Amino acid sequence: MDVQLTKLVSSAEKLLRDKRSAVSGKTEPPSDAQNTTDKTEFSSNLTSRYLKVQETLTGLQQELSKEQMKLGILNEGTTPKEDLIHILFGETPLFRELSENPELDLKELKDKVQTNKDELTDMIRKFEVESENVLSVGMLKSPENFRKSIEELSAKDVPMRQLSEKTIERLIQ
Repeated sequence: MDVQLTKLVSSAEKLLRDKRSAVSGKTEPPSDAQNTTDKTEFSSNLTSRYLKVQETLTGLQQELSKEQMKLGILNEGTTPKEDLIHILFGETPLFRELSENPELDLKELKDKVQTNKDELTDMIRKFEVESENVLSVGMLKSPENFRKSIEELSAKDVPMRQLSEKTIERLIQ
């Protein structure tokens, strides 16, 4: 991607300012207070997006673990079909498909589980890239505010450091 990340961030901030001017009917240049508000809102939006992506990733990773466990048991092939219904993942049946449809063929089930696992892996990769991009933009534009926002919302000490432009470009590509 040839677009520099800083240009992308600047464009997003300009859109926010233009949106505010259009709503209020003002055509004068934004004041320092308005710029500060824009930056705070932009940082807040980035923070909430980052946390939402992390939450989604957690759910997808739990689903992937479940599918990997199913696939491992099916590949092992030592557990009788009637006993698969009684295996639990947490507090729920691992092979819910078999309890809903006892006539389901194990080969068909294995193919379905493999397909689900592959889809989950692709989705996780997509969200990991998005998470890295949001984190990079936040750290590039307003590292201290972004870090503090994430720490406050997640109640964790999130160690962050400034990334070089080459690292960010590599992440974008």
